Amino acid sequence: MAWLARYKHSPATLASYRKEAERLLLWCVHQHGKALSDLTHEDFLAYEAFLEDPQPAERWVMEVAQKARRSSSHWRPFAKPLDRQSQRQALSILNSLFNWLVQAGYLACNPLALRRRKSVARPAKTSRFLPHEHWAQVRATIEALTIGTPLAALQVARCRWLFSLFYIVIKRMRPNANPKRVPILRWFIVYFYKWLIDAATRLCSWHRQHRFFSSQSSARYRV
Repeated sequence: MAWLARYKHSPATLASYRKEAERLLLWCVHQHGKALSDLTHEDFLAYEAFLEDPQPAERWVMEVAQKARRSSSHWRPFAKPLDRQSQRQALSILNSLFNWLVQAGYLACNPLALRRRKSVARPAKTSRFLPHEHWAQVRATIEALTIGTPLAALQVARCRWLFSLFYIVIKRMRPNANPKRVPILRWFIVYFYKWLIDAATRLCSWHRQHRFFSSQSSARYRV
């Protein structure tokens, strides 16, 4: 089968995929009486139950501690019934097979596409935003800085401007403002440019103070 030929350079994957495809084909022919192309979602529900308890066992399951070769008359498709994890793995492999058959044009649809999959719990995102009281404390500390010299005034003005910039930018970066889910241009306009217009007056005020004290300090040192 061309689908298996894609895994010829990975012997372990090839053996696993071939085993699951062979089990399904044997079940279709000897147990279910349907062609592979005629299988439906309901047929795979029956096949999933079959994986959990392959019956009749003498036809499908090898005897305990028996390791017969594939060519032996004692060989069977199963060494034992599959547990839940092995069943999910088997159906995942078959889902890959049917997806390939659909893409190659052999089938019109994948009957496994409707199978309910176990949801995977995602770890909660860690938030590293400072609470408002911490921001207020930082601002109060900046406002309490002494301005005894032009150089000190320059440093305070710079701190005020940077604080305002960081505070407003971080405040706008909410968890729902995910640039991976929203086109980057739209994200920039909605979550940054809109804020920039609202905050322009405040930032310009701090920036003018910073430029004023910077020019005063530069003039003093030139003198």
